[in-house]
Amino acid sequence: MKVREIINQAVAREAKQDSEISIEIAGEPEAIGDPELLQRAVANLIRNAVRYAGDRGPITISCSHEPETIVLKVTDCGPGVSDSFFSASSILSFEWTRRGLVKPAGSGWV
Repeated sequence: MKVREIINQAVAREAKQDSEISIEIAGEPEAIGDPELLQRAVANLIRNAVRYAGDRGPITISCSHEPETIVLKVTDCGPGVSDSFFSASSILSFEWTRRGLVKPAGSGWV
């Protein structure tokens, strides 16, 4: 799938009329995967940027690639995530299993 097309579709879907969005894509990156899922993921990032920082400055979507890696960034001038979100007391432990992320047995939390 052509990543540029996915990004353009997501921007068209999520941008508001007064949104200032710039797209910076190096080359013509292509990826293997489900285009709809990638578009949904990118659209979610854009939607959050528009919702929380849309009037605070530009939103920039950049994409670069190497032979087996694509880096996609959505940056904005919004307030970001508070420092308390990253404090040790707010971090819960999860284990990766074939079913996905699950809480460890005996962790004492639900």
